[in-house]
Amino acid sequence: MRSATAVIVTIENFGSNLVGAYGNSICPTPHIDRFASRSLIADQFWMDGCTVPHVLASMWSGTHLVRRLGNQGFHGLGDARRSNVETVLQAPGLLITDSPVALEIGKKLLSGEAMLASPPEEGQTAFASLISQSFEQWIPEIESLPWLWIHSRGLGREWDAPYEYRCSLCGEEDPLPPREAAPPFAWVDKHTDPDVIFGWSCGAGAQAMVVDEVWEWIESALEQLEIAPSCLLALAGVLGFPLGEHHRVGYPEFSEQLGAPKSQNREAIGSHALILHSEMLHTPLILRPGDSLPLGVRFAPFLQPHHLGRIVDSWIEKNGWQAERDDPLPSESSFAEIEQLVAISSLRRDAWPAPMRATLAIDGSQTALNVPAWGAAWDGTEGEDGQQGALFAMPDDRWQQNEIRSRAPEVLEQMRLVRDAWMTDSGESPSNIDTILSRMDDSLWRPFR
Repeated sequence: MRSATAVIVTIENFGSNLVGAYGNSICPTPHIDRFASRSLIADQFWMDGCTVPHVLASMWSGTHLVRRLGNQGFHGLGDARRSNVETVLQAPGLLITDSPVALEIGKKLLSGEAMLASPPEEGQTAFASLISQSFEQWIPEIESLPWLWIHSRGLGREWDAPYEYRCSLCGEEDPLPPREAAPPFAWVDKHTDPDVIFGWSCGAGAQAMVVDEVWEWIESALEQLEIAPSCLLALAGVLGFPLGEHHRVGYPEFSEQLGAPKSQNREAIGSHALILHSEMLHTPLILRPGDSLPLGVRFAPFLQPHHLGRIVDSWIEKNGWQAERDDPLPSESSFAEIEQLVAISSLRRDAWPAPMRATLAIDGSQTALNVPAWGAAWDGTEGEDGQQGALFAMPDDRWQQNEIRSRAPEVLEQMRLVRDAWMTDSGESPSNIDTILSRMDDSLWRPFR
C-alpha cells in the first residue's frame, strides 16, 4: 500500500465569501461544495496577518506570527529558523507556485524542491496552468516527495476568467460587469455607485468559478493516480478580497502594479481606517483525509495558518489517518492530527483545546482578536491611548457591519486584556498561549443577544 500523501492548494485573496460551503451568495462553486461534503470544513480559519508573506511564513514554519516575530516588531517576516521556533514539514516535498515571493519563502522554510511555474499558454487560465504543471512535475516523484504544495497568486494577479463567467452572475436588469483584467482597488464612500461594486463582485466570482472548475480536475487526477484513498487534499485561502464591506475594494499594492487606476478618495475615509476585518482575515480551509470521512464534518473551533502546516506535517509523519486510538478525546499536544480534529468538532465550546479558543491578527499597529462570541479590532490610533477599538457580536454579525463597543464596553476591555497577554507570547520565552486562552473570561464565550 502506498504511503500517505498530501496535496495542499493555497490561493491568495480567496475569501470565505467566494465558497458555497461558507454561505457564498456571489457565485456557484458546486465542485468545491461537493468536495466539502466529504471533508472537514474549518468554519473559523482566520489569518494572523494581512500580507501574503506573513501568512505563508506562518503556514510553513508552523508558528504564529506573534511567536515568530518576538521582539523584532511587527513589520518584518521574522526569523522562523531561530533555535526555539522550529519549522514544520521536515519530510521533503514539492512546492510549485506562480508567485516569486512565495517561492523565496518556500526555499527558506520547506524541505524538498521549490519551482516557479511557467506562464500560462494562450487561452489557458493561470490557475489551470499552475495545477497542470504541478501534477506533471510531481507525478514522477511521488515516491520520494510525498507532499505537493501548490500556491496560486489567485485574485492577486490578472483576472483571467472568461468574460461570460462575469456576465453569468448578472441578472437581466443588472448593468454589464467591467472587462478590466487588473484587480480593482478603490476606497468606497457614500457616493460610490453600488452597481460598480456589484460589477467588481462579479469579477471576483468569475475567478472563483475558474477555481471550482479546476478543482474537479484535481480530484479526478488523484483518483486516476490511485492515491485518493490515502491522500490528504486541502484547499485554503490566503487572505480574502475586500468587496466594499469596510470602505475598500481590493488591495492597492498589486492593483496598481497590474494597471488599475489609483483611487482618488482616500482622504474621505481617513488615513487610519481599520483593515483587519473579516472579509480580509476569514478564509476557507477544507481538508479531506483520504476516504476516512464519508460525510463532512463542520469544525467550529478556531484555526490559523500555522495550524495548517502542523496538520500536513502530522499527516505525512504519522502516515495518514490513525483509525484506532486509546485516547478518543484529544489532548492539546496532538490536536494537529486529523482524527483528533474530528473528535474536537463534537465537543462543547468550554472543552475546546486552549490553542483553538481564539485567533489573533496583527499588522503594524493594528490588531484583531476573535473569540467564540465576539470580534474586536484596534487600529492603534483611536482614543487617548490608541486602544478604544471596535467590537462586533459574533457569529451573527459575520461581516462585522454593526459596531457595538458602546453597548458592551466591559467585553471590549476583556478582549483587550486577552490581546495584550497574547502579544507578549513571543519566541523569546516558552509559550504561555495555552494558559492565556484557557483563562479567558466567561463573557467571551456567550453570544450577545
